[in-house]
Amino acid sequence: MYFPFAGALFFLALLPCPAQTELPREVLLLSRIRQRMSEVLDQLPNCTCLETITRFRKETASGPFRRIDRLRLEVALIGKKELFSWPGSGRFEDKSITEMIDRGTIGSGDFANFARAVFLSHAATINHAGEDLRHRRRALRYNYQMPLFQSGYRVRVDDRAAVVAYHGSFWVDAETLDLLRLQVLADQIPLELGLAEVVTELEYRKIPLGAGLFLLPATAESVMAFSSGRASRNRIEFTDCRQFAAESSISFEQPAASRAGSNRPQQLITLPAGIEVQVRLETPIDSEKSAIGDLIAARVDREVKSEGRLLLTKGALLEGRIRQLESFTSPAPYFEVGLILTGLRLEKWQAPFFADLEEVGPLPALFGDPTRPQDSGSSRKLAAPTIRARYLPQAPGIGFFYIAGSRCQLPKGLRMVWRTKDKPSP
Repeated sequence: MYFPFAGALFFLALLPCPAQTELPREVLLLSRIRQRMSEVLDQLPNCTCLETITRFRKETASGPFRRIDRLRLEVALIGKKELFSWPGSGRFEDKSITEMIDRGTIGSGDFANFARAVFLSHAATINHAGEDLRHRRRALRYNYQMPLFQSGYRVRVDDRAAVVAYHGSFWVDAETLDLLRLQVLADQIPLELGLAEVVTELEYRKIPLGAGLFLLPATAESVMAFSSGRASRNRIEFTDCRQFAAESSISFEQPAASRAGSNRPQQLITLPAGIEVQVRLETPIDSEKSAIGDLIAARVDREVKSEGRLLLTKGALLEGRIRQLESFTSPAPYFEVGLILTGLRLEKWQAPFFADLEEVGPLPALFGDPTRPQDSGSSRKLAAPTIRARYLPQAPGIGFFYIAGSRCQLPKGLRMVWRTKDKPSP
């Protein structure tokens, strides 16, 4: 076996070692910061937080950002993995966030993964960049660079995705060395993604979990700017953080019909297909307060019979979620609303609910599908009011309809008619 420089290395090893010089203060501080962040991230217990994402969009480089919708999700940090669920579902499933939110700009990694990559992987090149004031606290600033071959940062646009390099800065408290802020800017973005820049900024704080205080993101903001001038911006807030409790569960399979974590014995029933169920909305919906992912409830408005047999009594509770609440401005301001009802619940029994929404209202602001061409001469106008809903093949069971105006308000007591169907094929 041949070692080309073995002799030179042996000679250097015999040279007298010069006196060790003291390392610069900022280098010593960086070592302490790494150690501090290693302790913080390694000691972080399994936990969950409510993640509220307010999404904005602009169509041109010079135009203003306009709020389009708001999302609410549960994010869990289990070991080194981020998992997501709908609020109140009681179970986290091992699937991508894009499988839950298939429209608009969405991302993951904000909760803990960026910090792990920068501080624990030793893949990033880090340099001291001076001192700043952050929230009236003296902060040390460092710049970092993560090379492409070490990066795990994946950027997706529609059905195209790529791993990108990234760089940025972070700020730590000069006294405690706690992380205050982390900035992430994407590099080497492939041209086929059509992106000019992707920037994420996270603000950190200590929050109580169990008997201790732990460092977690409090807020984040992400901007994705396209080469065309179009851009989206997500503002993220993490609240209601708590240790991952025993009554929650992790699922790597399709969820069962019954709710996870419920210890109450219940009898499962199945409703036949083709049954009309008239309900009244129990949970008011307001675009200024409500969010995609929020739980909703409705009450059966009249008893349901089939072949002389009573299936549902008046007042039976139906549970579901808001699955779409997006605002548009053209051809006039309106909202696309998507609702789904997933289960019936009474004191001693429950039933999965598979149904299509057939009618909504009457409601003055309700109108027809604005995406379809209208016979309105040279000027494009909103379709005439209608109480028929629209359905999307890729979202079975979700009823879509349209509400005119710059604010959507669906009152308690709103009438809806659903028609049961067979369980959709997976």
